[in-house]
Amino acid sequence: MFLLTATMVVLGSALIYIGSLSMHLSYLSFVLKALVLFVLAASFAAVGMYARIRRLDRRDGCS
Repeated sequence: MFLLTATMVVLGSALIYIGSLSMHLSYLSFVLKALVLFVLAASFAAVGMYARIRRLDRRDGCS
């Protein structure tokens, strides 16, 4: 779970850096920022879902 979060943070940072390089192309920059926000939101949702599933499994007595 930590590895997934770290990977998403690094990917998001790389996309933000690429977006800042192409700042003069406003449309491309907007698309990249939207993509970064989508990737970060999806990663947080995935991490939250994974943690919830693990918690439910632990409560039910599964490994």
